[in-house]
Amino acid sequence: MSTMYEKIIEVLEKQGPTNLVNLYEELNRQCKDRDHQESTIAMSSIKSVLSRKKDLFHVNEDIVSINPEKEIKKLIIEYRKNSYQTFSIHIDFFRESYVIQEWSLRRIVSPPVFKNVQPEQYKLLKRDLYRLKVWDWEKENIIDAAFIIHLQTLNSTYTYKSHELETDKWKQMKKILSIFTDLDRLNSI
Repeated sequence: MSTMYEKIIEVLEKQGPTNLVNLYEELNRQCKDRDHQESTIAMSSIKSVLSRKKDLFHVNEDIVSINPEKEIKKLIIEYRKNSYQTFSIHIDFFRESYVIQEWSLRRIVSPPVFKNVQPEQYKLLKRDLYRLKVWDWEKENIIDAAFIIHLQTLNSTYTYKSHELETDKWKQMKKILSIFTDLDRLNSI
């Protein structure tokens, strides 16, 4: 079940910046289509979410948009398996495409497994990234990182590095990576 701010993001991603009345009408139309009932979302509820999530939404003269600092464009995850083998995955949310790269000092025995990713999976992944709030993660000054996350928005790039593969943040990223490739196979190479 999506939260109200996720529903607002969904509408803004489909329609682009829109006025409050159109946002209100679209949210209620979706609610009616999904629930097959006449339940309505109050305008005050929408305004409340927009004022609570000022970091995520930009409102100017009744025009609502996603804050360009937070509008997710690309995600790049670099994963260093060991000193001679590194993988990276580049996920482009606008093109709904991804690329896996491998760097190795040894002969590549079996290439990464590419999975067929459906367009709706990109939307779900993007929703998960909004929930994770990578832009709020505490930055560490690490030179020799086990993994690096670059989250690109329209106006910014947020980078997170860690040398710990047992952190909750890495576990969340592994879940994301598993949509695109078989991590167990990468780890067994």
